[in-house]
Amino acid sequence: MWIKAYHPKQNTAVRRSVFLACSAFNLVSVYLVIYLAGKLTGSQHVTEQGVVLVTFLLTGVQVGQAVGVQVYISKTPSPAFALIACLLSLIVVSQLRIDTMLENFVLTGIGAICGYFLSFKVAYNLTSQDKWRFQALTSIRYITIGACILVLILSRALSVTALIATVVVTTGLLSIASSSKERIAFPSASPKKMYFGLITILTGIGLSLIYRNDINIVRDLYSGTEDFTNIHNLLIAFSVVVAGAGFVVTNYVYTKINDRGGAPLLFNRKTFSVAYAVLLLTFLIALPVMSAYVKIVACTLIAVVCPVFSAFLHLKSKSNIVYVIGAGSLILVMFVLRQWLGISPLNAFLVYNLTTLSCLYVVSIYCMTGVK
Repeated sequence: MWIKAYHPKQNTAVRRSVFLACSAFNLVSVYLVIYLAGKLTGSQHVTEQGVVLVTFLLTGVQVGQAVGVQVYISKTPSPAFALIACLLSLIVVSQLRIDTMLENFVLTGIGAICGYFLSFKVAYNLTSQDKWRFQALTSIRYITIGACILVLILSRALSVTALIATVVVTTGLLSIASSSKERIAFPSASPKKMYFGLITILTGIGLSLIYRNDINIVRDLYSGTEDFTNIHNLLIAFSVVVAGAGFVVTNYVYTKINDRGGAPLLFNRKTFSVAYAVLLLTFLIALPVMSAYVKIVACTLIAVVCPVFSAFLHLKSKSNIVYVIGAGSLILVMFVLRQWLGISPLNAFLVYNLTTLSCLYVVSIYCMTGVK
């Protein structure tokens, strides 16, 4: 494979170009597959519920990859056999007759565990010299999984069982194809540390899966309605913009934090308060408006700022609070308030985004002791 043979160590421009190209591809590849799946509903290659299944699976893969990188960097003991046991358990549950929403989350859990193994195998490349290689290997993984899913759709063979078989077999083959260098061995850990590592991994995956599937829950609620196609495409646009914001925060804000050893200048009470006030006004304007476009734009503006607030809390070692806020806000608004107040899924999505931002803002300001 060219990835293994080509090492542009002497050409910084080539490394940067490969890094940016693969990063851009990885940013949009998942949403491109989801978009194409949505377009194929018109030709009856796939149902709207089938599109929803694909989105939950791919979101799970994304979440798992992020957790895999975090676990590698933190050197948390990785109990592979326990995770495989969890994977097998979820596969068994997926074959039972269960509620549709529960089935969606079982599928996204399977995708997350597979995504974890996929990224953990190549996370050693996350260095200033080799990060281009990490992005390139990630691109290969996305291309493989995306192509297999599109083949399932075009052959009209898409189902829960087929999706699970595809992602599990693909993960296994890609893992086997990994070089011996990719098989990272951590120092031996005690059973207690291994147990703690498993709890850490599963907690990170579980909480992330709840709030990272926010748009998929909205998409599922519109499945079977006249608005599905329009909402589906708007949510894809929302996802791409928010993912781009997250990429910028990760690769530039976090980089500045690491380089300078402290918080960027924008991490202060005044900046956060002004940003929150503007977004609160945006929410109040968009909520009574009937247009779905206006509501999605408002959601996007709010969601773009959330990673900045989250970055500050991550810097303050409050990562668990970020996950709890995201998951708690989603459960409260989308599953409790939405039904209690009888509001539309899109209005609930807007309220959920503001609730998340508000909680992040309050906790951030509380943590800014001594910061003007």
